[in-house]
Amino acid sequence: MGGLNDGSDAGDSTMQLAAGAKGEPDQIVALRLQLALAKQETERSKEERLAKEAEWEREKQRLGMSPQEGTQAARQTSGALEVKDIKHLLPCMSDVDILSFFMCYERVLELNDVDRALWARYLPAQLSPKALKTFSRLSLQQSKDYDEIKRAILTSYKLDSNAYLR
Repeated sequence: MGGLNDGSDAGDSTMQLAAGAKGEPDQIVALRLQLALAKQETERSKEERLAKEAEWEREKQRLGMSPQEGTQAARQTSGALEVKDIKHLLPCMSDVDILSFFMCYERVLELNDVDRALWARYLPAQLSPKALKTFSRLSLQQSKDYDEIKRAILTSYKLDSNAYLR
């Protein structure tokens, strides 16, 4: 990682570039300096990445994970982050076409492999004011069951299973 030597080495390189640039236009000197800075930044980034990888390996060893388990844990974590992003993909309900809303909502969640037990959690933020009013009348137990919520909302809009199948 960056220490005191990094700064002095960078200064030496810069001084060498400036000293070797006598008689060259200022633009070339400036470009050489920019190139030197870019090389230093690349080297610093590489050192930071290697340090993070080493830290990750130490952490895996501390937890007693095999390399495969560490990769799976990383995938699960990244999968959890993706679930937060799914909220932005979900449609918002309008009072015009409730059936299409539910079909689209379910499809987005299925395509993104969201556990069905979580569907009820994401639904309230997507509901129209009228549907939200129906949702708020449900008991706590009912509001945890997606199918129960959906049934109550369809009933409040006077839509039954026959209308849903059309």
